[in-house]
Amino acid sequence: MPSALLQGGNNPEMPRPPAPVEERLAIRWADLLGGHADSSTRTLNAAESRFVAWASSHLEAGQGHFAATAPPVIEPLCTTGFMGAIATLQGHMDRVRELFQLLQNAEIDFTVCMTRISQMFQGDESRWLQWKILVDDLPRFRRWLPGFEAASRYLSDAFPTPLEPLQNLRKGLAAAIADPQRFLDPAAREAFDRDFAEFREGYADYYYAAHEDSVHIVGNPERMESRLDAVTLRNLELLSELDGADRSCLNRARAVGKWLQAQQCNLPVREILKDHPRCYCNFNPMERRRLSEAVDLMAATIIRGIEHFRAILRNGRIVIIRELETLAVDDACSRPIAALLSRGPMVSLNQKAISVLNTVLRKHPEAFAPAPHVP
Repeated sequence: MPSALLQGGNNPEMPRPPAPVEERLAIRWADLLGGHADSSTRTLNAAESRFVAWASSHLEAGQGHFAATAPPVIEPLCTTGFMGAIATLQGHMDRVRELFQLLQNAEIDFTVCMTRISQMFQGDESRWLQWKILVDDLPRFRRWLPGFEAASRYLSDAFPTPLEPLQNLRKGLAAAIADPQRFLDPAAREAFDRDFAEFREGYADYYYAAHEDSVHIVGNPERMESRLDAVTLRNLELLSELDGADRSCLNRARAVGKWLQAQQCNLPVREILKDHPRCYCNFNPMERRRLSEAVDLMAATIIRGIEHFRAILRNGRIVIIRELETLAVDDACSRPIAALLSRGPMVSLNQKAISVLNTVLRKHPEAFAPAPHVP
């Protein structure tokens, strides 16, 4: 037999015999782990090294185990679909970890290890690749969970708004939360985070504006003056010092004022809204009319009380005017009393004017009708 034929096995130009099917499968599936779908690894040893490197970083103790390393499963994730997907993912992870450990202990060789993994995934490369992607992404998914839980609570505690774009965003986010299995996909998580950030910004603008408009009334002199005349309130307080005065209107106005004062809030609501959907004062923008109506009620009560006193004093108008002449009061005192007795607008009363009126009331009680209780 020619020597060339006898030495053919050592000739580098001679083609290698095809690798057994098991070896080709092991190389192929190891390449998929590294994202090389074109089977770029040419040797079994290189494929095994690729698999060992991946498994060591993802499947060793404390790595890639959802149940062991994630926080307790939060309520939005407690759905049949999500828990089923996690159970499948974890089951495959545990089995691959077992096979990896057998390989490390030299109880099976690499081809057997990969053959069994292939059988576990029914020989479906796409399922193996999809599982691998999920395992690779688990650390990022776990880091995302606390923010997702906070966003879920924010949406749950946020007040409804009359703004349609915000409500549509909220409905979309709620629908996503109801189907948490989608969040195993990084793209779905990014979309959720993007939509939530947009919702929170719009919601914070709406809530802040409503909060400022409603709970900074008493502490804002300009806004309070536009709704409630301080001079009118002071006039009622002075008129309530008349002898035998019915103070019910003043007491009612003060009670409303105290309630309004208690509703005022100077907390940094913008900062609060970054993490919480409502101020710590628990202001509800849907009930903002209550505060506005309280201011109107206070103003109406003050006006009603003043008109009550003006009506009584007008009954003794002639007596009051005669006494003003007799007492020779100055213009600073007579002018506000004259305005009080007229049908026109009042001017600011003063303590001296009230003292003069009390002098007249005590001197001529019969000239004034008894003051009925103000309703």
